[in-house]
Amino acid sequence: MSIPDMIGALVDDDKISAESAFKNAIAKKVGDVLDLKRIEVANSLVKHHVPQDADASEEV
Repeated sequence: MSIPDMIGALVDDDKISAESAFKNAIAKKVGDVLDLKRIEVANSLVKHHVPQDADASEEV
């Protein structure tokens, strides 16, 4: 369901379907934003990776 479905349900005075459409639309939007953030974090980890020196760990 999407925003037009939610509006249609509200016009038809079907509050249960409108609530379901609203929840689905919000869940999709939040999921999309989380996916973008995951990609951003993953890219930053790859770009800012600092290799560990094998000699530095042996000096202890």
